[in-house]
Amino acid sequence: MENNFARIPLNMESPVMSTLRQQIDQLLKRTLLRMQGTACNTAKMAVALGIELVNAAIPDGQGGYRDGAIPNIRHKVKTQIQITDEDKGAIPSGSELIWDEDWGEYSLKPIPKNQTSLFDDERSSSGLLEDDEIDMELDDTPLPFEDDETA
Repeated sequence: MENNFARIPLNMESPVMSTLRQQIDQLLKRTLLRMQGTACNTAKMAVALGIELVNAAIPDGQGGYRDGAIPNIRHKVKTQIQITDEDKGAIPSGSELIWDEDWGEYSLKPIPKNQTSLFDDERSSSGLLEDDEIDMELDDTPLPFEDDETA
């Protein structure tokens, strides 16, 4: 025998999902506002539903019980605005790192250039290596916080 209790459909248009829909709308508006305020043009929104069915004894309305499932549905809505601020540069090459006892800290000391012939021209008479004489490659491996696959 069917009872006369109202049934509520379980879909995105259902009244039980109204809180989720409202939170999505609010976060969308807030995210767009923040994006305009920070001149950021990239954001992500993630919606997660956790669904668990709990087996339970459900009253059958006639003094007995029947087996049934009680849904436990939780949601989480998350937005992320990615703001990247970056500058690049390098210290001048042609110097070595040394411990300076007088200063009590590390410092850079110019690397002397060895004389390669009796006929070195006057341009290299300083005896110091020039920036273009040391081959240095900068590693462009992204830092952990630069991983844009995070949600």
